[in-house]
Amino acid sequence: MHCHRLCVYDNHTQKVKIHRLEAHSGESHVKFIWHYEFDPEDAEKVSEKNRELDEKMRRHPDKYPRLYPSYMTGLCRGFRVVEASSEEQLIHLVMHFYPEERWRLEPIFEGAFVSRVWHAPGFRY
Repeated sequence: MHCHRLCVYDNHTQKVKIHRLEAHSGESHVKFIWHYEFDPEDAEKVSEKNRELDEKMRRHPDKYPRLYPSYMTGLCRGFRVVEASSEEQLIHLVMHFYPEERWRLEPIFEGAFVSRVWHAPGFRY
């Protein structure tokens, strides 16, 4: 079982949250919800950066997290699920869109995994 400490910077609150993550079954990938927002006047820049990111990910897939489809929740704002195996992958992703995008990452865990951890011997709340 691998254990990771993950620091996530939330640029809305300007705080760093530290998460201790234990991947199950020897896997070391953690899923996150990546919330993003940008100003309408930066829409063309963000579109260009999306095209650049596609090319960078094609050339260097190990440097970036896996990206699931993007969903818009309003004008120039949305979210997508990302699956990362390292802090560096997340940093490469969010810094690619700097300074146009404001972002926030939230770790997400499968319910069955949380239940196994909760009921494991020695678990303390």
